[in-house]
Amino acid sequence: MSVERKKGLFELHRGFALQRAEQGDWERFLAHASLAAHVAWENHLSIHSSLWSDPALEEALRKLGEAARPRAASPRRVGGEKLVFVASTLYDIGGHSETMRLWSKMLRDS
Repeated sequence: MSVERKKGLFELHRGFALQRAEQGDWERFLAHASLAAHVAWENHLSIHSSLWSDPALEEALRKLGEAARPRAASPRRVGGEKLVFVASTLYDIGGHSETMRLWSKMLRDS
């Protein structure tokens, strides 16, 4: 499959995801956003098409996160228990590293 077709597949899922976000259909939004991200990652679109991020998808994800935030349980300390995070590798950017950083900050601030 050519790079143009791979980018087209990304754009197809991106478009479906953004339509679903506008409709408030968050489950289908997440499904298509995930597929778009997978197509971009698997086909190295960052290298072939300079596709490093997508501001519209990221904004929709931010809105979804904000909407879900009030319902999320906040972490609480119980007694004198301590929590330890163990990671084999951490990076300056990225999903797992960022998740660990955010949880650590949230627990520290609670």
